[in-house]
Amino acid sequence: MPRSSEKTDGRRADFAKRLRALRVKKGWRQSELARRVALQMPAQRFGRSLISKYELGDTLPSAIAAAALATALGVTVDDLLPEFGIGEAMEPGMDVEIRSIDSETVQVRINERMPIEDGLQIMTLYRTLKEKRNAD
Repeated sequence: MPRSSEKTDGRRADFAKRLRALRVKKGWRQSELARRVALQMPAQRFGRSLISKYELGDTLPSAIAAAALATALGVTVDDLLPEFGIGEAMEPGMDVEIRSIDSETVQVRINERMPIEDGLQIMTLYRTLKEKRNAD
């Protein structure tokens, strides 16, 4: 069975291959892809060096960056990151950030206005999941 770091390395390599192939198919340089992605993410800096890191397999994008990359390339998030299922979890307009910590852990941040009842349900669900995880 592959170790956690081997699995993460494989995912980064797979993403790097997919991203580069899609960029080359469009006939774009890394700087052109970065420019188009930056238009999707005006609140964040996004440059050619980050595209290079992705294509070298050094890192994976956040969910928001993956969505911006997919939009710029005219594909779905699941086309770029099929193993993660991020595209299925996100809805258009959701202000959710999912950052990969390692192959088995993510950090999730939700910045969404919602009724108090919904927020309490989310917190109850989170607490239940955490208690179950700690009991195992």
